[in-house]
Amino acid sequence: MSIPEAIQTAAQGLSGYARGRDTTEIRPHSEFIICHDHAEPRFEQDTRDMLFNSGPGTNNLTDYRQGGHRAKYYRDIFRHNIRRHEDFRTGGRLNVLWLDGHVSSIEETTGDDVPKRWYTGER
Repeated sequence: MSIPEAIQTAAQGLSGYARGRDTTEIRPHSEFIICHDHAEPRFEQDTRDMLFNSGPGTNNLTDYRQGGHRAKYYRDIFRHNIRRHEDFRTGGRLNVLWLDGHVSSIEETTGDDVPKRWYTGER
C-alpha cells in the first residue's frame, strides 16, 4: 500500500472531499489538513465535524455544539490551553497535522476564519 493509499484508508485521514484523490494533486501541502486531535477521528460530515462553516453567521462542528447529538464531547475538541470553563466555550486550541508534515494549533473558532480548501485541497 502506498503512502497516499494508507492516508486515505487510515482511521485518521483525508476528508471525504479528498478521499480517492492522489495527494500529489493537492497543493499546497502546507495548507491541507490530514487530521486534528479532536473527538472525531475521520472527517466525513462537512461542517458537522470539520472546522470550516457553511457561511458567515453559522457555526462549524454542529454535531458537537449545544443541542447536537455529540454535544457532551464539545470540550474534547479545543482541549489544549483551556482558558474558559463554559460548556460550549473553552478558549482553547486543537492540534492539526498538515499534509507537508508540520503541526500547528488552531484556536477555538466558529469556522469563519477556516477556509474549506484546507479539507478539499483545492485552490
